[in-house]
Amino acid sequence: MGHINDETENCHLRVGDDPGSGTESMGSRSSASRLPPELLTLVFRELQLLHGWNKSHRHPGSRQWLRITWVCRCWREVALSAPALWSFIQSASACTDHAFVEAALERARRVPLNIDLTFASHGDRAPSLLASLFVHSQRIQVMRLQMLLETSTMQLFFESMAASRLEMPLLECLSIADRAVDDADGNPLPYLSHLTREHVPRLHTLHLSFAHFPWNSSIYSSLLSLDLVSVRTPPTIEEFLNILRECPGLWMLHVDNALPPVDLAHQPLPEDRSVVILPWLERMSLTGEYPTVAYICDLLWVPCSCEVNIEYNSTRGFSANPVEVLLPAALPTQHVFREVVPSATSLSLRSEVLVSVQDDEDTISIVHLDFIAGERQHSSVRFDSACGGETDIDADSWQQLLHTFRRAPLSNTNFAPIDTITQEMWRALFRRFPMLDTIEVGSSHTLYETEPEDMHGAIPFLQSLVDPDPDTQTLSAPSLQYLTMKDFPMNTNIVARLRWLIQTRKAAGKPLKRLALDDVVFLEGIRSDKVAEYFKEADADIVISVTSDESQ
Repeated sequence: MGHINDETENCHLRVGDDPGSGTESMGSRSSASRLPPELLTLVFRELQLLHGWNKSHRHPGSRQWLRITWVCRCWREVALSAPALWSFIQSASACTDHAFVEAALERARRVPLNIDLTFASHGDRAPSLLASLFVHSQRIQVMRLQMLLETSTMQLFFESMAASRLEMPLLECLSIADRAVDDADGNPLPYLSHLTREHVPRLHTLHLSFAHFPWNSSIYSSLLSLDLVSVRTPPTIEEFLNILRECPGLWMLHVDNALPPVDLAHQPLPEDRSVVILPWLERMSLTGEYPTVAYICDLLWVPCSCEVNIEYNSTRGFSANPVEVLLPAALPTQHVFREVVPSATSLSLRSEVLVSVQDDEDTISIVHLDFIAGERQHSSVRFDSACGGETDIDADSWQQLLHTFRRAPLSNTNFAPIDTITQEMWRALFRRFPMLDTIEVGSSHTLYETEPEDMHGAIPFLQSLVDPDPDTQTLSAPSLQYLTMKDFPMNTNIVARLRWLIQTRKAAGKPLKRLALDDVVFLEGIRSDKVAEYFKEADADIVISVTSDESQ
């Protein structure tokens, strides 16, 4: 199908339009036109899904399915009279697209509605469009409203919503996001303050971005999913915890810079603090300033099966070392992690340091902690540092990391970059986690004409896998089967050591099953197409995968 233009879309939506007698006579000869209306409706529904219609509000679908209304009069009558085809109403510019929205509301008739509207221009039309929408409030099952308007227009928008006195007995999912395009500062608008749990008895999913209801509203109670993003006036810590206490069945919690700052030095945790227990939580994501996130983490309990994603900013006054920043204040003592860490089956720890070009002292350390626990077959630890020189891991921090996860059944680790990890540090890792079967290491450094002797940490790493452990005189990482090296420069020294590693482990009865060199750069004239053959001379059974970044 070719692109359907706006004029065609708006034209064929007018009630009573006729596609013409010519197409009718041609369509009447088609066997498809003689299908029962119920089957045609199902076919049209599949066509909608094919074009992404009614799949996700994050990925707007195409309206090209509407062209079926111009095939013949029969198809047009079936499509226009099938309410299920019009129950999903989506528009990225609702005010300029009001003809489509109002026509779809009319044709959906008595079926539950899924509304996804963005108001980005011509905001003066919003009140009348909202009035048309809220006439059908009794049938709205999902409602997502996004406003990108000027402050004055936003005020009218909110007043129109509040004046509607909504009753939405079918509403299950509500998402409201607003941002004034003129960035004007104003007082928070407690619009829809009358909307309580009694008005929306089925509501279980709530997403609020910038906009919000009063924090003591009963609308927050009994939710299954809560998403707060950069709300205009954050709740106090106690108001936030009270909301969580009212949602004992919560299974998804996402908070992104929506809580007030906390001064850990002057706002210590109360000795008689009551930890909020969320026994059914499956996913939790917290993003904000370091003290706030740390404070909240000591007031929550989540099950070991919960997927946890923590992101916080640590400004001056905190070490740039990702382990020192994260572990002392968070992992070992905080309630939210006490059940998760010993059961960690997938752990990703990423650290990034941003240094201002204008002011070298204006440094921000961004630490990302992401780990999964529960009934999984593999666990993983990952360091991903964008500026390795600024986030070096020393021996003490390494030992602290290993101690924190000492009870976790890790079998998969991923570290990048590894410049400062010594051979003895690697041995300590292998002793602590003898069941490691998958190891990935990476380098994020720019290549220079003269490479360091250890090749960005590659040589100590490989040597630790070849030499016997001096304490036990046994092979390190005895369970290792899968090894990946990514973004490393590969000279003849490294290639020779890799071959020796393959040969040594095969002779010891602990052969590698797979070696992957991803996005590596071969130096000193090494031919990438000959590397796999060279390695297989040491072990014919090993699987070799090589991808080379020739641009370097």
